[in-house]
Amino acid sequence: SGSTVCPDSNNVAATSQLSIQNCAGAVSNQDCGTFSVMNGGEVNGTCLTSNLTGTATLELNGTSIECYSSNISGDVVQSAGNATLLVAGPPSTPTFHSPVCTPINSTSVGVAVSWSEPLDDGGAAVDSYTLAAQGPVGNCTPESPCQLTSLERERDFVLQFGESYTFTASATNCQSSSCGEAQTSEDAETTVNLSDPATDLKLEVCPVYGSDHELKQAAASWTTLCPVLISPGDIPCVSVDQYQLQLSPGSDPGLTVDCTGCGACGCQCSGSVAVTDQLQEADIITVTLTALAGGVPFQTASTTIRSANNILQVDFMPYMLLDTVVVNCTFLDGFTGSDTAGCRISYGTDQQNLSSMLSSGQREEGRDSVQLNLTLSDNQLYYYEVTVDDGAGDCVGVKVEGTYVLSGCNPTDLCPS
Repeated sequence: SGSTVCPDSNNVAATSQLSIQNCAGAVSNQDCGTFSVMNGGEVNGTCLTSNLTGTATLELNGTSIECYSSNISGDVVQSAGNATLLVAGPPSTPTFHSPVCTPINSTSVGVAVSWSEPLDDGGAAVDSYTLAAQGPVGNCTPESPCQLTSLERERDFVLQFGESYTFTASATNCQSSSCGEAQTSEDAETTVNLSDPATDLKLEVCPVYGSDHELKQAAASWTTLCPVLISPGDIPCVSVDQYQLQLSPGSDPGLTVDCTGCGACGCQCSGSVAVTDQLQEADIITVTLTALAGGVPFQTASTTIRSANNILQVDFMPYMLLDTVVVNCTFLDGFTGSDTAGCRISYGTDQQNLSSMLSSGQREEGRDSVQLNLTLSDNQLYYYEVTVDDGAGDCVGVKVEGTYVLSGCNPTDLCPS
């Protein structure tokens, strides 16, 4: 009489002991005989008077069990349900994702190493992961790997540019007595290589002075930095996306340049910062360029300029001919360029288009000045820019700009000479 209730779920994990309710509904022990569990061989249990429940000890070498009950006479009266024994096997190998970078500074970067859970857990839920790193990381070493829970599939590291790192991760299931012996997957492995920054940030500054030797602005130029690459995939890990140009002393916020017009890697970018009254009071002004990657300072470069022009003096001298002006460019003590550097002037009546009129000349050996002859219209306002010419037309350290009006006079009068 009564019935045997065998676990009938297909999710029963393998275990060394399994409790089975026998003779459910029996009134007394006399109504209950014995029950049997078939698992490649018969295992007998007995009824207990207190709760009418028997316990059978099972070996973990089968894949299913069947439960039988019998009456006092020994006749089998009912078979109630089957249960599948899930003997845990090793999980499949996890899969690493592409690393994710976070800029830190010019020598290191934060890298998030992550992986996906195994496609097959081996018959029991994954309980933990083991992560090891080879390379100068300082933690999770092969000798002392990091243990992570089943919900932790990512770890952040600080990695150095120009280094190579190897990461391994394995999954372990069944870390409790309810599912038998734990099983661990084979190691997943990925190698992360970081390139060196392609170049150092180099800054060139042409201070722009007025006709009275006062500093008006700092015109800077530089070559944009190439991204630091990370493998696998040689994908950009750190990409400079902005540059900040600042003058000091003072609290001027400076200028932020994104350089998007010239591309992201290895092209010329430029910016000009105006000079405040506070800066004019300083003799020496520091110009600092900061390369930013995601808002984080990545590299810096700096140089100094003077608030007063001690490099190049420009004088306009009307000549006896009414339409001729001599421009005298004198190299002062602060000039440190080539002895053969010359002078180049761009001028015109349209301040936005001075390239239509050009004149240049080189210094003769032993001389500290260059004279340029210009043909100008009487009583006409001209805008001009004078730069040091190294022979290739490049600015070398200074630019002088201003306006000039040629005032007519009769050659028979006392004209300036």
